[in-house]
Amino acid sequence: MNQPLWILSALFGFVILVQLFSYIYRSRQLLRALQKEINASTQTLWDCSRKAEWLESRLEDLLDAAQLQACDAGGKQERLDEVIRAIKSEAMQNGYRLGLGDLDPAD
Repeated sequence: MNQPLWILSALFGFVILVQLFSYIYRSRQLLRALQKEINASTQTLWDCSRKAEWLESRLEDLLDAAQLQACDAGGKQERLDEVIRAIKSEAMQNGYRLGLGDLDPAD
């Protein structure tokens, strides 16, 4: 094999190796970024699930209090107001924005 052809083959092989390592490096970076996004999405799903469970239980409390009020309007308004205040308080403590402004039981 003559000298220039051997040097050209070695350079070509080196270029291919550099491109391969560059591709591997970029792929690993993209994989890390994708894993971070998956972790963030999983956390968001977990948070939404926890908030949905909380909302469901608070809605049950609110409906129970409203049914009591419908049966006996006497002292049950206080119970309804108490439930609404508790829901608002818990929502603020948990950082939830529920839009309960329409349910204003005289804070």
